[in-house]
Amino acid sequence: MTNSLTLLLSNYWFLILCLTPAFSQTFNVKPYLQNATPTSIHIMWESTSGEETIVQWGENSDLGFTTSGNAENSIDGHQIHDVHLANLSANTRYYYKVVTDTLESDIYDFVTPATSENEASLRLVAMSDMQKDWSNFNKFEEIINDGIIAYFTVDDSLLLSDVLDLVLIPGDLV
Repeated sequence: MTNSLTLLLSNYWFLILCLTPAFSQTFNVKPYLQNATPTSIHIMWESTSGEETIVQWGENSDLGFTTSGNAENSIDGHQIHDVHLANLSANTRYYYKVVTDTLESDIYDFVTPATSENEASLRLVAMSDMQKDWSNFNKFEEIINDGIIAYFTVDDSLLLSDVLDLVLIPGDLV
């Protein structure tokens, strides 16, 4: 009886350990910024599951503010999250992280654009998704990490967001 119980319990724990990753919540797409204005921005992300759509944010990494948003089902059954931050100050650095149930992102930052009266020069990269090339499936990552980021971060004391204002990816150009 003891051996049967031990075998049953060990099989039970084995199944739990094996199945847990299949049901764990993850980011399909990490947080990204949309529609930035001097006083507002949308923060979006995609997760494998979860309705909760929260951004914790502030003018320092302690955050301090919380804003809720909406989640919609994607075509593949995942959740696309969107939070609109409003009443921000122009040309100001903000820090944020996103929360969906038990899933939390790292803390990221962005700088709101300046107003038209206080415009400054703008540094941007415009690039396009040239379709999937399965023989070079890491090419896009290589271009970003070894090309763009390496080019703009020659001074290790600067943040990438201090030297690059915008990355524009207009979509497929075929």
